[in-house]
Amino acid sequence: LNVQNSLLNTVVGGWQVNGIANFRSGMPYTIVTANDLANVGTGNQRANATGASPRKLDPRTNNLLGLDPAAYSVPARGTFGNLARNTQPGFGINNWDFSAIKNFAITPLGEGARLQLRFEFFNVFNHTQFLNPASTLNVPATFGIVTSTLDPRILQIGGKFYW
Repeated sequence: LNVQNSLLNTVVGGWQVNGIANFRSGMPYTIVTANDLANVGTGNQRANATGASPRKLDPRTNNLLGLDPAAYSVPARGTFGNLARNTQPGFGINNWDFSAIKNFAITPLGEGARLQLRFEFFNVFNHTQFLNPASTLNVPATFGIVTSTLDPRILQIGGKFYW
């Protein structure tokens, strides 16, 4: 935006705006069990599928529960679980970043001298980006609970002097 009035141009003219939109579907992950239930000397073995369809739940309305626990059960001791790899759908990303940049010419210091002010917003709409819930089935205190998110909205203001 270039305006002929020099005072008005100093305030509203010459702004540069940028944006980045990032959308990703969730990566599927595997539901596992703690300890060595199959008695083979290793942990993190797969759970059993119960026949119910694995699905995501909205943690905002389900007391931080992010998956349907009815889709999984603990295998009997001495056996492996029958669950396939990566059956639980994960949470995706819906993120928007925005910046507004203004350059102020400082002509007494030379042709290229300017002061640049930057206003940068990361996750500008403050959309909650949930990370996948805890996936260890036989730890009932945390199984299926969403315990972390990506960063909330962040505003960064910076100045740079070009000589």
